[in-house]
Amino acid sequence: MAWQLQESTGNTSTESSARRSFPNPPMVLTVGIWLLVIVFGWVWATDYSFRTYQPIAQSSSKSWPTATNLQHSPRRPTLLLFLHPKCACSRATIHELNRLLADHRLREEQKPDVVLVACFPSGKESSWSRSTTISSGTKLPRSTVWMDENGRESANFGAITSGTVMLFSPTGQRLFQGGVTIARAHEGDSAGTQELTRLLLQKELARPRQFPVFGCRLCQPSGPQLSQFDTSRSLPNARTPSRRIL
Repeated sequence: MAWQLQESTGNTSTESSARRSFPNPPMVLTVGIWLLVIVFGWVWATDYSFRTYQPIAQSSSKSWPTATNLQHSPRRPTLLLFLHPKCACSRATIHELNRLLADHRLREEQKPDVVLVACFPSGKESSWSRSTTISSGTKLPRSTVWMDENGRESANFGAITSGTVMLFSPTGQRLFQGGVTIARAHEGDSAGTQELTRLLLQKELARPRQFPVFGCRLCQPSGPQLSQFDTSRSLPNARTPSRRIL
């Protein structure tokens, strides 16, 4: 009898240990869901940070476009910065350019005229021209703002991503095209920044290189996704010339 009781107690203890050794199924499911959420969030954040767009055909031009209303300086380099006024991540590009243009090694004649080409859909100029991104851009030295209705000028130069930087010589030769950040909304030294600095300091000749641009898609006169911030209606064909704000 005692042996049977001992055996029964032993079996009960073994069964309890076995039950404790296996996790609770609902807990396993909860942990699994949390892991999936974490992995999905990491993949989405990585894709968002490093997402870029391929330049359109006009970007193959190696000189100042003839169809543009913009003017380049005949005495010093001209730097164009294409912006989506609602793209907060492009402020990192502005900060990088501010740091680059403050380089004490730049002589006066090497400091470029800066033109911010800010695209906007028809009817949105008043509100979009007062965005924080545009306000930050106007603090760049020797800068002016060109409000680019429906992205006409951006399309002329082949820019489709906010944060695209182009540098042109006084003769209109394109010296640089691309981005100057390491990822979307991330500041820090990058290959694009280094190349642009060397070109401004005239330490090397321009090479046919392009650097990835991380940012939001610009408003364009055509295309399926004109603006991720204003998709309620299609943009009409631009008929009014772009306007400049000094």
